[in-house]
Amino acid sequence: MTAPETPRRIAFHAAASTAIGGGHIVRSVSLANALAAQGIPCVFFVNEQTERAAPLLARSRHQTVTVSGDTRHVLEQARKNAPFDWVVIDNYALAAADEKQWRGIANKILVIDDLANRGHDCDILLDSAPSRHASDYVGQLAPATRLLLGPVYAPLRSEFAHSRPKALFKREMTIRPERLLVSFGLTDPGTITCQAVTKIAESLPSLAMDVVVGSGTESWRIIHALGRPNITLHSDPASMSDLMVAADIALGAGGSTAWERVCLGLPSVVQILADNQRNLADKLAQQGALSVVRQKNNWPAVIEALARLCDDQEAWHAMSRRAATICDGRGADRVALEMDPPLSRRGLPVRLRPATVKDTEQVFHWQSAPGAREFSSNPNPPTHAEHLAWMAKKLDEPRCVFSIITEGDVPVGIFRLDQRQDGSFMVSILVADNARNCGVAGAALSAGTRLMRGADLWARIDRRNTPSLRAFQNAGFLPQGEDLYYRASMR
Repeated sequence: MTAPETPRRIAFHAAASTAIGGGHIVRSVSLANALAAQGIPCVFFVNEQTERAAPLLARSRHQTVTVSGDTRHVLEQARKNAPFDWVVIDNYALAAADEKQWRGIANKILVIDDLANRGHDCDILLDSAPSRHASDYVGQLAPATRLLLGPVYAPLRSEFAHSRPKALFKREMTIRPERLLVSFGLTDPGTITCQAVTKIAESLPSLAMDVVVGSGTESWRIIHALGRPNITLHSDPASMSDLMVAADIALGAGGSTAWERVCLGLPSVVQILADNQRNLADKLAQQGALSVVRQKNNWPAVIEALARLCDDQEAWHAMSRRAATICDGRGADRVALEMDPPLSRRGLPVRLRPATVKDTEQVFHWQSAPGAREFSSNPNPPTHAEHLAWMAKKLDEPRCVFSIITEGDVPVGIFRLDQRQDGSFMVSILVADNARNCGVAGAALSAGTRLMRGADLWARIDRRNTPSLRAFQNAGFLPQGEDLYYRASMR
């Protein structure tokens, strides 16, 4: 397998302010972290307003160049630091004409968007909005633009994928929700946090609360003065994932934090605070992943939604499971792999795209092909009816990461990871006849270990299957007993 040349540097430009919040920075930093984990340096170019509104950027330790002035001044500074292999742009105020100006400093452009309301000049367009389709961007992109669409590509910080097994186990064991996480953002627009906490404390006094809000805000002062022992205040907590795992229900806005709650299977009530949050919240509500209150400060509706989740165990568990099936928290690593895929021996990029119901017949063909199950634990191919049931179950299983291997965008096999009780994953791989002995399995394993950064991996390999043994050993799997191989997590 020939490895691609490692990109030298990647530039980022993302917007943040007290008005729009720090969601753009959160998802851009998440992607930068995934790239940095692969040894690819990232540089952020932002203005002073963005730096003040997004403290996460300073904590991220990525190189940051801060400029006084608007986007034009930021671009000028980025040009002085050029060239870059990629530039990542996450800014609702920019469209195709603005993005085109960055072409001079980078070989390729990736744009992060979730509005689908304007044209873009980019090589990859990332839009993780639920139910997003290519047709939403017809006429807005060049034909060659690569589209990464849907929640599986939502770029979350790695802590959420790492916490997901623990969170899902806790949800399964929960009998009655008892702890609420309230988080509308550190800047606390309109002192909404203290309004929420005060109303909830009056109506649901037995509900324990973790409240995330900036320590310098008016809400912090008011909530602290309440003196309620079952309310704990947190200002810029070190780990939001820990708070979300501990929580049974969440109350917050409909921005990027919604993805974090969904990843951890945390049932939530969302209050719409801005128009750009409406589409995401409504789509997730339609899929049963959360309850949405569309009218701002409609506290009776919020209380009613929270009370229902507290009192209706079946509704609570249903929402938790529906949420967990939507997003697994590994979107940032998927996007990083799209930007820097391993290559097969034929020099073609090997990628792992999420499997869908449309792959059902192709997967059946691969599993039923002569010799495909020679070294399988079950050598008998499934009947078509058995396969349909199995495929539906795997696609709807939050503990399964199910991908289709592509070589040069042509589907050539299956890469599946099933979560074990201890949170590690068992790897299964199947490569089609026309792609065997071409380095596809090795490249897919390289991609898979990058995708599962932070997870312990296992594989069961028949000793007679020499090519598979070689591929797994080259990927860092070590023997642990008869036919069993293990690869410790890499973070």
